[in-house]
Amino acid sequence: MDFKIIFLATYEMVLSIAFGLLTIFLVNKVLNWTLLNSDSENALAKGNIAVGIFAGTLVVCILMLVQPSILPSINTLQTMLTGRDSIDLGLLL
Repeated sequence: MDFKIIFLATYEMVLSIAFGLLTIFLVNKVLNWTLLNSDSENALAKGNIAVGIFAGTLVVCILMLVQPSILPSINTLQTMLTGRDSIDLGLLL
């Protein structure tokens, strides 16, 4: 089994999750502060379906934008790993 592939897949997944969640959180806060002038979680609890559809669409669009933004980092790490026999911590720093 090639551990480089497992390492790269794990690295990509961690970056995607971290940047995706951070971006979703920030966009949600900015939208609540600027456009909605209310808490979207309370609107969802009251049964406002339009807010739920808007929030879901927003999450999907954000994730579609985050994925291509981390691909250069993944490709660079993959290129750096191609010429090495082992993975060390200095490679990530």
